[in-house]
Amino acid sequence: MRCCMGYFRLDASISQHVSKHNNELLNQTVELENFSNIVGSVESRIMSVSGSVNMIKQRIAKHYDHLSTQVTLIRRLGIVYEALRGILRISSTSRKLHASSDIVQSSECIEELDYTFNLVEWKGITVLEEQHKDVVKEKERVTREAWELVHTSFKSRDRAGLGLALQAFNNLSVLPKVIQALVSDWQTEIESAVKSSADVEDLSKRAKGKVISSLTSTAPGKASLPSGGGHSAAFRNLLWAGLDQMVGTLDQCLAQVRMLCVILKKKRSSAGNASTSTTLFSGLCNYLLKNLDNPDERDCCIAIMMVLYNEERNCANDFVLSKIRQLAKKVDSCLAEVCSDGLLGWIVTCLNAIFEPALRRRSGQLKEALERDYPRLLKLFLNISDQQQLLSDPIRNFLSPFETAYLGRCLTRLCDRVNSTFADVTTSESNGENLPRLIDAERMVQTVATELAHSAAVQRELFCKITCNVAKMVALFSTKVEALIITSPEAFQVSADGLPTTAQQKNAHLVNFTCTFVDRLRITVAGHATVQQQMWECRKLGVEDPRAIIDKAIVTELSSVCLSALEPLLKAIKDYILDYILPRMHKEIPDGDEDPPYVHDLQAFINRMRTEYLTGFSVSLSTTGSGFRSADKPIFTSGEAAVRTGLQTRVLPHCLDALAVHTSLFRPCTNEAQRSRLTTSSAAIEMALATLAPPSVSTEGAFARLRTLRQLFSLPTEDILSMSKSQGLALLTESSRRAVGLGDDCLPGSLVLHHVIARSPEEIPLPHQTASGWSLDRYIRWCLFTADEATRLAFITKALDVYTEQVQERKQRTYPPIYLVIRDLLEYYLHQQQ
Repeated sequence: MRCCMGYFRLDASISQHVSKHNNELLNQTVELENFSNIVGSVESRIMSVSGSVNMIKQRIAKHYDHLSTQVTLIRRLGIVYEALRGILRISSTSRKLHASSDIVQSSECIEELDYTFNLVEWKGITVLEEQHKDVVKEKERVTREAWELVHTSFKSRDRAGLGLALQAFNNLSVLPKVIQALVSDWQTEIESAVKSSADVEDLSKRAKGKVISSLTSTAPGKASLPSGGGHSAAFRNLLWAGLDQMVGTLDQCLAQVRMLCVILKKKRSSAGNASTSTTLFSGLCNYLLKNLDNPDERDCCIAIMMVLYNEERNCANDFVLSKIRQLAKKVDSCLAEVCSDGLLGWIVTCLNAIFEPALRRRSGQLKEALERDYPRLLKLFLNISDQQQLLSDPIRNFLSPFETAYLGRCLTRLCDRVNSTFADVTTSESNGENLPRLIDAERMVQTVATELAHSAAVQRELFCKITCNVAKMVALFSTKVEALIITSPEAFQVSADGLPTTAQQKNAHLVNFTCTFVDRLRITVAGHATVQQQMWECRKLGVEDPRAIIDKAIVTELSSVCLSALEPLLKAIKDYILDYILPRMHKEIPDGDEDPPYVHDLQAFINRMRTEYLTGFSVSLSTTGSGFRSADKPIFTSGEAAVRTGLQTRVLPHCLDALAVHTSLFRPCTNEAQRSRLTTSSAAIEMALATLAPPSVSTEGAFARLRTLRQLFSLPTEDILSMSKSQGLALLTESSRRAVGLGDDCLPGSLVLHHVIARSPEEIPLPHQTASGWSLDRYIRWCLFTADEATRLAFITKALDVYTEQVQERKQRTYPPIYLVIRDLLEYYLHQQQ
């Protein structure tokens, strides 16, 4: 019932809605009919287009099938064409290969055939298979001929043949492997030679057999006794023969490596023209850059680097090699070591590995022989290098222990000779028979000559090192001689009528002995150095001159020893003149034209010194002179030269300066006649002193000061100040100590003041007379050895002040006229000091 009612309600609602929207529904119905008509029209058009498309597809499919058939045919024809062209190329290249007579051309043909066979599917084609077999045979033939050419070229040093062989290997793309094989052969040969030379057991057996053979092969009727050194001599002979062969092998292999490097840098790949092709060297470098980090190619790369880096001076500036070296450092430290030393580094490693166990053997025969005859060993290895005075760093490191041991042995031999010479020498005995003789100096120099001769003809660097050992021997010699110098009171005794004491004779003998040693030593070293310079034509930079080394040692050690041995005699002569002769000047006043007695005594004393005390010294026999200076220091090649230098430096300057002080303080000196006699006496003393030794740089200043002082004696008192100002007679500073005027040729102002005060009346005292407890001798010694110029002027100032006070105490109205001159001079010199 309820459903019916709902139905009626729905029907009523629909009717109501339709009646309400009747017009709208009619319009929608019309539009729907129009849309249906449009859809039908579009569908008809689509069907028409679809028919047209189907017709076009049919036409295109027909043409596509035709074109596809043609393309497939053309592709097949191209493959056939390429195959035929490859066959033709193989055929023509094979004919060219069989017609070629040069291995380089043959290798080029083989390279081209290999390339062609890789492009062509030749398997299954009978003709091509036969051609391939022929190519393999020809490749083996060319490889075999190239290897034969390599070995022949190495033996005959034929660079052209080696270049052809390397080009052939490069064309066959096996050059890196060939280099590896060559290096392997060299390593095997070198290792065998090194082992043979260092086989101590085999050398000992052969040496014993040689000794036994020499003992059993004596002629009938002759006795043969075995000598203690027979086995050692035979062993050394066999050892050096083996070492000679070993170094010959090393030299041969390294020469082949250098030859190979030169050819690799010159020869270019035969592919392409000469302007665009690269060298074989560059090809190997590119191979290293590509394969250096490849573990499978490691051994081959190491072999190539051993060849390319064999000589550092040839590859240090090569950019590509530097790049390879940097890459090798990143990859492996072992590769970096190969880049540093090349094949030579491997050789030294092999030498160390084989020789070290042999050198540690108990018998020590090998070590003894190599250390004893190191110059011979060095000469063998120097022959390996192109420049015979240069050693590569690896070889130098290998030889360094032997060199150190040899230099130690050399120094021991030199020092043993010195020690044996002075073994039984003492200074306690009264006579000089136990002192070393001049023949002992000759023997020591002969030992030096023997040591220098072993190295002079080998290497300049070793010669300089031996010379340094000789310098150490000179130092030991100096110590031994210095210990024998006698400094007892007997050595300081001289007199005008005496003879040299035993101590002085011994010291003189030591001076002669030392100078003889110096003279012979310099001659020996200079002779060997000159011969060596002529042998090597020029000096190696960075190596010190052997003669300079010896001269430096002589100057440092022996020159001072000679002067020390002469010091007692020289001091005795100086003290005799200063303490006994010159002080008499103030007591023995000359009256007349004759020289006073002290001048005659001085002349007699100096004559006695020259004829008795200074005549026992040797004279040099060399043409270089008996004494000369090296670096402003003396070298004594004779006792006479040492004495002359000692007198010029340690006696004459002091005596001349003392004479100047004594003369400046001499009184009476008021009138011109007194000053004239003083001038004559001073000149006579100067001439007597000058006979002791010729003038030198050491005495020039003292002579000049003394002569300048004598010039003042002839001047009027009033002109002295003006002359002092014009000529600058007083320029000594506080640094001039220990003697008057040392280091300057000018006359000190204190001496000028002394002389002017000495001219004055007795009323004006001399400087020492105003000081309590001072005598003339004390004052003179103080002026010479203690005070400087400023102190001396201060002393004179104080003395004048004391005199001024005395005048004031006496109530004296006037001063002597000369006092004003003294004051003006003093003020001038004090101003100069400031």
